Amino acid sequence: MLVLGTPAYFIASFGPGMALADTYWISGANQSPWAIPLYVTSLLALAGLLGLVIASVTRRHRAESAEDPVPTSTP
Repeated sequence: MLVLGTPAYFIASFGPGMALADTYWISGANQSPWAIPLYVTSLLALAGLLGLVIASVTRRHRAESAEDPVPTSTP
């Protein structure tokens, strides 16, 4: 959910920013002091999510390679 904060913020603020820029001939750029912390939080959440996915895949791969490839059951 935190990863989607930045795209949601962009989608929600692009239209009003563009409307202000077109109406008043200003830049319409982001002036919120909370934008940078939101970007950093989203980036860190994405890095954490990728880390969890990589750790899970690595753990699964190690578990599969540690299994005995030849069954040792006797009749």
